[in-house]
Amino acid sequence: MGAGCRLPTEEPTDNGTMTSRAQTEFDYVVGMTLVLLTLTGVFAFVPGIYEPFQDPVDADNEATADRIADELLTASAVQGSSNTVDGEQLRQNIQTVNPPGETGTVNVTVQDGTEILDGSGSNYADNRQPAATSVRVISLANDTSGDCTPVCRLVVRVW
Repeated sequence: MGAGCRLPTEEPTDNGTMTSRAQTEFDYVVGMTLVLLTLTGVFAFVPGIYEPFQDPVDADNEATADRIADELLTASAVQGSSNTVDGEQLRQNIQTVNPPGETGTVNVTVQDGTEILDGSGSNYADNRQPAATSVRVISLANDTSGDCTPVCRLVVRVW
């Protein structure tokens, strides 16, 4: 190339942009930064999307709560009627519900609506984690107080 030889230069078009232009290093860096930030955001937030659909309660605790509720109902049942229990027998059985070696913490209550009529075990109100819950609708055979009219709920929680 001689002294009198000039390379062609681009002339701006009517709207002020160049007609043709190669990708510059700055464009490449900006583009890659945006791609990496997007991928990082996707990998950071996608696992959190599925958290509400995961079961926070252990399957063993669910089985334990169901087993305890069935045992209490069977041990306190009045012959010849379904889901009718002897109130005094149920109270005695509730007090012995957490035998040594039992996994998890157990709370058993007899409720009439929102009012707790009887219960044993750890206080669930102090618990900050989800509990496996098993509920049985019962009626008391010797309910002289009228608290369980017409029915109550036997609620077993394990966490």
